Amino acid sequence: MPIILCRVFPSSESKKRPAAAIKKLNELTDVAVRGDAQVTILDTWTLFADENGDAPVSMFPDLLHLNDVGYGMWARALTPLLATLGFTETAADDIQIEEGFRSLFNGQDLSGWGFRPKEVPALYSDSNSTPDGRYVAINDRLVVTTPSEGRRVQQLWTKKEFPGEFMLKLEFRATPNADSGVFVRGPQLQCRDYRLAGPWTELKEYRPQEWNELLIVVRNNVAHCSCNGEVLDAEFRLPETGPIGLEGDRGQMEYRRIRIRMD
Repeated sequence: MPIILCRVFPSSESKKRPAAAIKKLNELTDVAVRGDAQVTILDTWTLFADENGDAPVSMFPDLLHLNDVGYGMWARALTPLLATLGFTETAADDIQIEEGFRSLFNGQDLSGWGFRPKEVPALYSDSNSTPDGRYVAINDRLVVTTPSEGRRVQQLWTKKEFPGEFMLKLEFRATPNADSGVFVRGPQLQCRDYRLAGPWTELKEYRPQEWNELLIVVRNNVAHCSCNGEVLDAEFRLPETGPIGLEGDRGQMEYRRIRIRMD
């Protein structure tokens, strides 16, 4: 039976539940389940804690229990993990690729994707998962699963390289405080749960724990990068050629509708 372990929510010193004690409890719990592939930790403490590590009254009116707004956030945080475990979102994606674009991910397996030789012997196969289960194709989503160690930096790359000018589109969904990235010919564009993990914490159109579109337009070896129409980096400098890559670090990140148009 898979287990989703939600970190203990913040509360308040006034309730004899100070932030330091809750953080310590969460640290001890993390250690207790570290390395257990049956358990997935969901960072619900960072999701709710205010700048002092306490429960905000706007979601915890009595500093103990969630209101409807808080329960809605908790539900959205659980949704990506329930989908990965196969309990929800089991239907195929019905996207129609725009004219001129081609998909870089077939939705069913990892054909055309793999590890680069500098990490391990190059791996490009038609399996639906990498050998360690970190990258998995599930119902048209390329899922970077939560590492059982808590954090583990790892990259998956396209076999092909992409010189010249192009437009890359994809959608991503992050669990709370998840950290990932999209590599464009080598350099990494941070792709995270931006509100909590940064670096672009003030984005107005970013939708936490929902699907967001990343658009990367490459001209003269410089990429203009945006999320849901808001600029992330207007001058992201690139080498002349290289593959597309996806990174895993902490938390779960899902990618879908990964497509490219060569101009």
